[in-house]
Amino acid sequence: MAQKQQARSSGKPQDSGSLTREDFDGGPVSIDEIETGLFLGNLTAATHMETLKSFKITHILTLDSVPLPQHILEASFLTTKYLPIADMPREDILQHLESCVNFISSALDHRGNVLVHCYFGGSRSSSTVIAYMICEGRFYRRVFTAVCVLDPDITRENPEPIVFRCRRCRRVLATKSHVLEHKPRDRLPREGTSTAVPNEDASGETPPPAQTQADNISAPRMLEQVAERIRQSSLGSPGHESTPNHCRSMLFIEPIAWMHRIMLNTQGRLYCPKCEQKLGNFSWINACQCPCGETLSPAFYLIPSKVELSKAVQNVQTTV
Repeated sequence: MAQKQQARSSGKPQDSGSLTREDFDGGPVSIDEIETGLFLGNLTAATHMETLKSFKITHILTLDSVPLPQHILEASFLTTKYLPIADMPREDILQHLESCVNFISSALDHRGNVLVHCYFGGSRSSSTVIAYMICEGRFYRRVFTAVCVLDPDITRENPEPIVFRCRRCRRVLATKSHVLEHKPRDRLPREGTSTAVPNEDASGETPPPAQTQADNISAPRMLEQVAERIRQSSLGSPGHESTPNHCRSMLFIEPIAWMHRIMLNTQGRLYCPKCEQKLGNFSWINACQCPCGETLSPAFYLIPSKVELSKAVQNVQTTV
């Protein structure tokens, strides 16, 4: 038993339980020009240097629970302003609007391009942009409609992403943008095939997933397939995320920073970095089959019974 516990803990740094920017991000780059020089976006856009240079951003207004990474704050071509506002109902954003409007006005008066962002680019940043435009004499209804046309997520009650947490310790593991959605191939598993989620035995341990040997594919080719699957998932239409066309039997996800063991082995189990609860399995060399009949390779998946869905936006606590 001691040897088994030692094997589990070997080969990975101690997890503090605090999330970092490496654990998950705000999804793919999202940035829209609301009017000349005024941009609305998410954290990913604000931390992506190529995007900032491409849109000639000179000023960044951050409305988040933590500031931007140091390399962005120290960029010579950027003027930044940070306001500690969490995405929680108790936050009073009204007390900050005047300073936000003044920052935006000053940037535009000097012919700069200002990016206003929060974590996902939905509520806090859009509220600030709308407030600025109203202060400039626009009618609220027209302003709100104009912003929503560019970013429909603003009108959604529960904007993406939802987060997935360890059911035992509540450690955030992934956002919905990490999930690799797929359409079910069959309603029932094909005859003679095993699924990726076997029943737990009496000891409570879940046996390794039944796997089928993938075609002889080179490592670079496998990584290309993972990248393509991630790209297709990221570019999927948000308006169709909850449609019944997507399988919900298995949570196949992209590789995430807390999965330290995936760089040490070709296949194995995924454990919670905080409480060591088994969460799922991974394999670089074999294909794993979902109960719906679809197979993915390489595969990284979480067992649905080991995680829980949370609609509360839980932000990262430290920057890197």
